[in-house]
Amino acid sequence: MTVDELMEVLWEAHTGSIVYAMSIFTAELIYLASSQEQKFGIGWGNFVQIIAAARFVTNATEVHSLQVNLPYRMLNEDDTPGKIKDFTESMNEVCEAMFDIYHLHNTSIYRLFIHEWDKVMENVDCRAKAQVMINNFFHSPTKEIISMLFSLVEHCK
Repeated sequence: MTVDELMEVLWEAHTGSIVYAMSIFTAELIYLASSQEQKFGIGWGNFVQIIAAARFVTNATEVHSLQVNLPYRMLNEDDTPGKIKDFTESMNEVCEAMFDIYHLHNTSIYRLFIHEWDKVMENVDCRAKAQVMINNFFHSPTKEIISMLFSLVEHCK
């Protein structure tokens, strides 16, 4: 089994468990610390679907280095993504991107994007470009990641 095939299986298991958990625990989301944390979590869960289709390689070293720009605490009700004073600019960018995904995830445009994303991720070259783009996002976050991913889909069609 190649690393690429292993990543495909790993991500299928990971996303499958998220989808299953979301279907069971949707009502329990209200018990998270705040509505802002709920939105971030739903955005993140949907972003994982994007990462998974790209078969993003995960190992302890890589995952550790990618976490530096993720929020270090749960979001409070009064946190406004992009303007959270105790977060770095990069953490704020990650929050804004996850909130953008949250606001898009129930739209027909997003469902079409995911459908097309899954198709173009079967192309090894497009998948490699997506992996670089996602890696760059984690190391130097930008709220523009969504439009960048949409552009990649258009380029790879």
